[in-house]
Order: sequence, then structure tokens, then C-alpha cells
Amino acid sequence: MVFSYLVTQKNGQQHTVLLDDNSLAINKKICKLNNGYYGIHHGGRLVLLHRFLMGLANTTEGFVDHEDRNKDNHQMENLRMATKQENAWNTGKKENNKSGSIGVFNLKRKKNGKSFVAYIRDNGGKRAYLGVHATQREAEIAYDMACWNLRGDKAVLNDSSNVFKNMLCIE
Repeated sequence: MVFSYLVTQKNGQQHTVLLDDNSLAINKKICKLNNGYYGIHHGGRLVLLHRFLMGLANTTEGFVDHEDRNKDNHQMENLRMATKQENAWNTGKKENNKSGSIGVFNLKRKKNGKSFVAYIRDNGGKRAYLGVHATQREAEIAYDMACWNLRGDKAVLNDSSNVFKNMLCIE
């Protein structure tokens, strides 16, 4: 069962945190931090709530990822262990993104009648060229396929309609 926990900041702003019923046994005050995450006081120090719920309150090792990228959602099904790299993959589009798609760039001048290029960062952090495409959707599909092949279920895809996931029979 999911519960909404209301957090009130000192300035009076209120925020809702989603928690599982077993998380309500925390019995500690939850506070919203300036970076958008939530914390609790545990063992004399401030600990990020998602780390506390995953049993990482007393260690700096490991990363916890919000699968849906929603910092308010602390349901256990939304939290997962991740490496630093996997956690970084789960960022979605950057604020300065001009094309509206992850890994897709609009060429200023057409190349062979095509105007969209796709790139992806491989597991070593190097940028891999995925070709020039006639449409933005073709470039998105090229990125999504490469992303799925590299990152599996931790891939963040452009395909908001899940057509690509359905094509591969992915949940």
C-alpha cells in the first residue's frame, strides 16, 4: 500500500513524499533538502531518505537510483541499487537540449539530404556515432536501440509511447 507523507519546510512550502506502508515505521522527521532530495536525521547526521530506505544509511558505498527520476517517489519498487555510471545514465534530457530528444542533434546544414545525427556515450564514456538520419524519429530509434544494447533495463529511451519496448517485448 502506498502512503503520501506531507513534508512542510521552514518557509511553509509543502511537499508530498510517496512511501510504502513499511516505510512509515521510520518514526523520524523527513525534511526536503535544497537539491530536491529528502533527508532524515539518523545516528547524529543527515542521511538521504532513499539511502536510508535501502539500508545504506551508515555507508558511503553504493548508489540508489530513483527509477522514474521522481525525487518524491520513495516506494521500494521505484528505488534500485545502481553503480555510479548507471545512476548517471538515468538523467533523461538535459535542460539545454534543443532537439527534444536524448542523443539526437539537429544539423545546421543538411548532409546528403539528412538533418539529424545520433550519438551515444559508450560504457567507457566515449561518444559513439550512430549515423545521420532523415527524420528526428529515425535518429531517436537509432539512439534507443544502441542505448538498450548498452544499458539493458537501465536504459533511458526517447520512446515515451513505449513502441520500441513493445517491439522488443520489454516490460
